[in-house]
Amino acid sequence: MHYLNLIADRPLIWILFLAYMPATAWLAWLGHKKTDDIRSFAIGRGDLHPAIVGITLAAAICSTATFLVSAGVALVDLALTANASRGGATASIDMAGPS
Repeated sequence: MHYLNLIADRPLIWILFLAYMPATAWLAWLGHKKTDDIRSFAIGRGDLHPAIVGITLAAAICSTATFLVSAGVALVDLALTANASRGGATASIDMAGPS
């Protein structure tokens, strides 16, 4: 019954989570009503304002950078630090790539 203790300890978080689920389902249903086929799904019928498209693209790129690039840099840094702590040589990483 560990899960019941989690709910009892933080009821506001669970209330917000339970409200988030139907709200997200409702937004998905609204989007589904505007979609006729795969083409209208993929390109959004071309009726979105360019600023909305730009903000959405920027958010997607930032999210990707946060979860992929940052984790990769941290892993490389961890490997270099572990190698140095064992007496190995440290190396610098050229993020620009080969010249």
